[in-house]
Amino acid sequence: MKTKNFSLVLATTFLLVILSTTVMALSPGGSIAIVVPSSNAILADNVTIRVNVTSQNIVNCSIWVKSVSTANLTYTQMRNATGQNLWISNSTTDDNLTVYNITIDTFKVEDSNDYTLKAICSNSTLLNVDNLTSSEITGIVVDNTNPATPTSLDPATDTVDTDGTVNFSCSVTDTRTTGCTIYFSQGNPGASTYAMAYAGASCSKELSNIPEQTYAWYCQASDGSNTTDSSANRATIDQKSSANKIPALLQQKGVTSAGGATLSVVGTGNGISFSWLRTPIPVLGELWFGLVIGALVVVIIWAVKLKK
Repeated sequence: MKTKNFSLVLATTFLLVILSTTVMALSPGGSIAIVVPSSNAILADNVTIRVNVTSQNIVNCSIWVKSVSTANLTYTQMRNATGQNLWISNSTTDDNLTVYNITIDTFKVEDSNDYTLKAICSNSTLLNVDNLTSSEITGIVVDNTNPATPTSLDPATDTVDTDGTVNFSCSVTDTRTTGCTIYFSQGNPGASTYAMAYAGASCSKELSNIPEQTYAWYCQASDGSNTTDSSANRATIDQKSSANKIPALLQQKGVTSAGGATLSVVGTGNGISFSWLRTPIPVLGELWFGLVIGALVVVIIWAVKLKK
C-alpha cells in the first residue's frame, strides 16, 4: 500500500514538473514596442502600425485606442476594413525580433486630436494567458472628415428676448463632433466667443444680463482638427421693464439718473434689491419749493380775510 502511494506521489510530482516547465516555456516573456506611428502623428483611412516583438512565444497582436473627447473613453480594440482584430507576424528578423505590420481602419473611430494608442500581444494558449503590453503612444490625431454643419439654432432668427437671459443652442452630429463654440459677429454681450457645453448631439450656452441690442451669432462645431460653422441667426434684446434692465445697467460704465439719483444695491435675506436714491441737493431744492408754496397759500388766505 505504501509502495502504491509513493508511486502515485512520484507520478503526480513528475506531471506537475512537466506542466510547470511547459507553462514557463509558453510564457510570453520579452517585450513589445510600437515603432510606427510616433506620438502626435496624424492618422487617416487605412494605417499600418508596426509593432516589434522580442519573444518566441507570441502568436498574435492587437491594437487598442482611446480618446477622452469621444465615445471611446476606454480602450477600444481596432479592426481593419474587413473586421479583423488579431494579427499574426508577417516577418521575422535576427536577434529574436518579430515584426508585426498591422493595418487598421481609422474610420472605425471618431475624429479627434487626443487619441492614445497601444499594442497588446499574447501567446493565445489555454496554459498561459499572460499578455505583453506596449508603452502608450499619445497625442495621436485621427482626421478623416470635417464636422457636419450645426443645425437647429435656437433662438430662431429675429427672436426678441425681454428679460436679458438667453440660452443659445444648436444641434450637431455626435460622431463627428468633439466640441462647440458660439461666435457673435455683430455686437457681443461681453465677449465675441464663448465655449459651449457639448452633450450628445447638442451644444448650448446660457448668457444673462445681456445689454439691449440686436446680435448676430452662429455655432461652430469642432472635431479637434477641423471646424464647420453654422449659418448666422439674429437675436434682439428688448427688456420691457426697468426692473429687468437694472442688472444689465450695472455692467455698463457711467450709468446715471436723469433726476440726479444714484443706483443703490441692497442685499437682503431674500436676495438683492435695487433702488434709485436721491442726492442731498435735489432733496433740499424740493423742500424749499414746498415751503414757498405753503407760504404763498398762507398769504392768499390772509389777504382774503383782510378784504372781508
